[in-house]
Amino acid sequence: MSANNVTQKRRGADWKPSNDLAAVNEAARMMDELAQCGFGRIKGLARLALLSLETPEGHRDVSALVAALTTIGMIAEDTANCINSEAGAVGCGHDDAAWRRRADARRAFHDSQREGVAA
Repeated sequence: MSANNVTQKRRGADWKPSNDLAAVNEAARMMDELAQCGFGRIKGLARLALLSLETPEGHRDVSALVAALTTIGMIAEDTANCINSEAGAVGCGHDDAAWRRRADARRAFHDSQREGVAA
């Protein structure tokens, strides 16, 4: 699964979702499994974060809370990317054109920076 990627390939004018029912069923099963796993992990971390706020120590040292919230964000992004990859494999992935433009601009910026360093 590719991190930080909304879709594996851009949709062309001839784009069509998969007509292979077995592939779509398998993708749906896999997306459910990914969602159950990812959201279960998020739920567990969120519960621990909330429990930490029920103690004075949890308010004195919020570093564990910060780590939990950071991890929640990472799990959410990873889960979304994995689900999108599965949906994209059968032609049903979410296509975020604005995100793609930002990613292309970021890539072009970094490429120009590397070229400047190499010169």
